[in-house]
Amino acid sequence: MKKEWKLWPREYEYRYGKLICGIGFDLFIGAFILRSIQKDTLFFVGEKEVTFSEFMIPVGGILAIGLIIAVLGILEIRKVSMLRKERRLLMEHFECYDGTISEIERIQVNEIVKSEADNIHNENTHLLSKVVVKYTDWDRRERIAVSEEYGEYLSVLLKDTRAKVYVSKNGNNRIVDGLSWRQSARDGYIDVPGEDLRFLPKNVYYHMFRFKNRIEILTLLIAFSIMLILILS
Repeated sequence: MKKEWKLWPREYEYRYGKLICGIGFDLFIGAFILRSIQKDTLFFVGEKEVTFSEFMIPVGGILAIGLIIAVLGILEIRKVSMLRKERRLLMEHFECYDGTISEIERIQVNEIVKSEADNIHNENTHLLSKVVVKYTDWDRRERIAVSEEYGEYLSVLLKDTRAKVYVSKNGNNRIVDGLSWRQSARDGYIDVPGEDLRFLPKNVYYHMFRFKNRIEILTLLIAFSIMLILILS
């Protein structure tokens, strides 16, 4: 049986960009070395002939940079894997309640990008989404739980308003999960009043967000492949 697709909150999303960039960077440098080798020497820097040993000292440092980037990517993936495992364990020990999405809360996040060199502060603004779920607790009181942060335009990925809320025994911790994610573009989607999709149809956004990791990986692979072809040709 095919495993159903789901969107994880931002903190629990796998990101492969650093890993691919690190590996691709080292492959690019490796291709440059192979392309530059000419018998017992590599190439000329100005009028000076550079030997393999002389060339490999700075190049070794450059290769180390790519390796460090790749290792950082692996550590990020491992961290997300551990966070997912911890989340699943908590949900196994929490009480589970059926809930209904009452609202998708939009949050504007302002990130300041500071450049020390030219003393410029750039403000990067983007929107995040949180799901607000109403549910009835064991004491038959209606309560509200708010999910972790997701990306923008969450409604285009949800086919209905069903949700599950996992509550700790003391009631202080809540996890919103069990959302009904669209498994294909043919599925319906929930409507959020006043949501501005900036000219693109909802199904376009659906494919962009659902397959964004694949799109990122494919884009990086194509870019590095073109670079390798150009340098080896």
